[in-house]
Amino acid sequence: MPKNRTRTIAVGLLCLALMELLTCVAYRPPAVIPASDAGGVTSENGLRFSAERAIQIHRKLLPNEPHPAGSSQQAAVRERLVVMLEKDGWDVEIQSGKYAWAEANTVELFNVIATRSEWADFDIRPLVLSTHYDSCPFGPGAGDAGGCVATLLEAGRLLTSKSQVPQRPL
Repeated sequence: MPKNRTRTIAVGLLCLALMELLTCVAYRPPAVIPASDAGGVTSENGLRFSAERAIQIHRKLLPNEPHPAGSSQQAAVRERLVVMLEKDGWDVEIQSGKYAWAEANTVELFNVIATRSEWADFDIRPLVLSTHYDSCPFGPGAGDAGGCVATLLEAGRLLTSKSQVPQRPL
């Protein structure tokens, strides 16, 4: 390979590496807000979501074992979810229904719906935060949507903090 071409390739690769480094520096994520930040709100930044707090919620909510839909382990996850929601001031309603697949396979599924009574007088559509917390009956459900559930619990905690004036029900 000619010397000139080798130098051109080396300079090009060096430039690409430098651009990658600059991009990483320019787009680094913000510092993690510690779970001990009880206030959750600052005047200059508004809401402060704590991923550390969401991880703690995830660890409390989900066991380190499978919990497929219809199992006793899934019922325990649902009970922990209800306790967490009620502790944060939510009114919880459980809906149930049957899901059938194939010919003789049926599982009972449950919706956990949380609302706030102080928002009952709002005459506007609510903002709905939604995810599932179960898995298919034949899957392990070991972490299926657990991060989503923990994120919604942390977001709900922030959006219902005393320092927030809601514009619509949640």
